[in-house]
Amino acid sequence: MNSTATKEAADLCANYLRDEEAMLSAALPMVRAVQSFVAQGTRDMTLEITRNYQELAALIDNMVYRRQVLRAEIARRLNQEVATVRLSQFLERLPLDVRNSLQTQLARVRSMTHELVAANHRLSNFVRIFLDAYQCILQDVTRTKSGSGRYGPQGKAESPVYRPLLQIHG
Repeated sequence: MNSTATKEAADLCANYLRDEEAMLSAALPMVRAVQSFVAQGTRDMTLEITRNYQELAALIDNMVYRRQVLRAEIARRLNQEVATVRLSQFLERLPLDVRNSLQTQLARVRSMTHELVAANHRLSNFVRIFLDAYQCILQDVTRTKSGSGRYGPQGKAESPVYRPLLQIHG
């Protein structure tokens, strides 16, 4: 590996990890606020939560784009195919002193990412349960359970992809 290209690619990784850490630092409070909102069950924060989630979606889109750019830049500098560039594999090929500093940054980013993913999973489950319960209540009230929405005869889910996490039977 060319040492100049490797150094440049390592610098790109360091800058990328700093930026991703900053984006995650902005995203995590948004997700924590939504979790707090869900736990409290208040309606006062609905507009703020909606705005925060729009910002969160933009941050995530930006992170995905920046990852693509990083991989393309590393591939270009190291004369590789973009599809073959993996950050973990690239780090393993770096000199130990450079690798250690990047791995420290990577560990912080991974920790924050794990928290974000776990919080998003919990919120997704809550929303799905809430929407399934709401749909069942509406179907019971309107007596349309057997022929509406994603539910087939006897209120059973027609597709396992849409299987409800919670069903309320009247």
